[in-house]
Amino acid sequence: MALSKLQQKLQNQFHNLVNQLSEKEQIKKIINDVQIKTENIQNQIKQVSAHEAIKIYKTLAKQAIETEKKLENEVEHLVEQFKNKADIVELQLSEYIKKAKEQRMNIESILQKKIKKHETKKTAKTTKKSSPKIKSKLTTKKATVKKAKK
Repeated sequence: MALSKLQQKLQNQFHNLVNQLSEKEQIKKIINDVQIKTENIQNQIKQVSAHEAIKIYKTLAKQAIETEKKLENEVEHLVEQFKNKADIVELQLSEYIKKAKEQRMNIESILQKKIKKHETKKTAKTTKKSSPKIKSKLTTKKATVKKAKK
């Protein structure tokens, strides 16, 4: 149950990170630029000659390469942030596992003590119950002996 909560927490952190990345203005801007340039290419292809198309293609290719480099840098930066957060989560997970093992050991030792205590009480009760029976038999024998002497 505790591990499923931890998994759920990790999934929530991952989803939050992805949402944060997708909400960044730089990434939105890059995606928007790529879409606009794609639309421009499609519109200009219909209207230009072959020579003009080559010029436009070269300029757009340069822009695409620059945009791709920007996107790669941003993704590398975000991956680095994600790795750092993953390291932190991994450390927290190992600490949580240690605490869970300690707690388990404590609970087991408490249960063992209770079981031993219960067993000793049980044996003490059985010895107490057997001793009064013996005493009662002895007292009845003494009583019959005294009556016989009278």
